[in-house]
Amino acid sequence: MHLLLLDWYFTHEKQDDKRVVSGYIEENPDLSQLTKDLILQCKQNVEHSGAKFYLFVIPSKYRLMQGGLSKNSLQIHEFSDKVKKWAIQQEINFVDLTDSFLKQSLLGNRLFFKKDIHLSKKGHQCVAKELLNMIDTF
Repeated sequence: MHLLLLDWYFTHEKQDDKRVVSGYIEENPDLSQLTKDLILQCKQNVEHSGAKFYLFVIPSKYRLMQGGLSKNSLQIHEFSDKVKKWAIQQEINFVDLTDSFLKQSLLGNRLFFKKDIHLSKKGHQCVAKELLNMIDTF
């Protein structure tokens, strides 16, 4: 485990935009070609079975912890924004959770565990509500 931490550190030591949230560094990668290919293959398999394919990404905890930042004040830099842009280009049904997460966060709802990067009960409820709303509109 410590070897992996050291490997990550030395690989990213010159990176100036490390975003630490709840004791974790939140990475913000681009979609790799492998990831794109796998998503497209899943979409094809799901649609071939007669079902509809939906894609969603949990919004950035770092973004939510920045308080006054609204979705519109940010350029497309967050992972969820990158995936959304790509999904739209690929004509994939994308469930954008960003507005809902920002709204709930501004209302004081904790969507992630305080000392972790995983969703809390409220976070899971927020995702479920948005998925149901989106599925009902298609």
